[in-house]
Amino acid sequence: MGSSRSGADLAKKLTAVSKDLGRANRQAVSAAAMQYKDELLDNAERDLDSRNPSPKRSFSRWGKDSKGMPGSRKALQVSAGYDLRGYTNAVAKLKARPQGPWKVLEYGLKDHNIIPGTTRTRARNAEAFGALFGLENDTATIARAARGVRGRVRPLRIPGSPTGYAMFAIVKGAKAKKTWSRSLAKRTPGAMRVFKSSHQRSLLRALSR
Repeated sequence: MGSSRSGADLAKKLTAVSKDLGRANRQAVSAAAMQYKDELLDNAERDLDSRNPSPKRSFSRWGKDSKGMPGSRKALQVSAGYDLRGYTNAVAKLKARPQGPWKVLEYGLKDHNIIPGTTRTRARNAEAFGALFGLENDTATIARAARGVRGRVRPLRIPGSPTGYAMFAIVKGAKAKKTWSRSLAKRTPGAMRVFKSSHQRSLLRALSR
């Protein structure tokens, strides 16, 4: 750090510090947010590894069809980022991308059916209707009950399946892993250290001019 030989020299350096404060704070907040982002991606990759995903951080059976089948799609992959706003009062907002898979990692998912052309409430009621009357395997009846109509139900298009279509899809559940909240809690001490050290470096640079 440079030395000040007079009050005017010190005042000049302090003025430089104040002018640099907004940029320094934005930089420090961004560095802390990056720590959180890295932890989120590392934990997501670790929590999904048991599914043998390809590419990494992907749900192996979410949106992915049999390899080489016509119309096959790439497995759904999770990512994370942050939006940075402001300078003196800089704020970084972490973003789960996309939110759906992150919610499954955080809160888990119950086994359920996807029935086309209906709401979740009607689908649940239809499943109860099917179970009550022993129609669990009668997909057409369940789908009609879900929509409240007796007309033809448009089936789900499922590339890679034997016929390419289905009256409804059975979605297997998943255990809650608390990936998001666990990552934030684990990385907070490190993020705070990075935030402080970033400010310290900016202060030293301003005072050494």
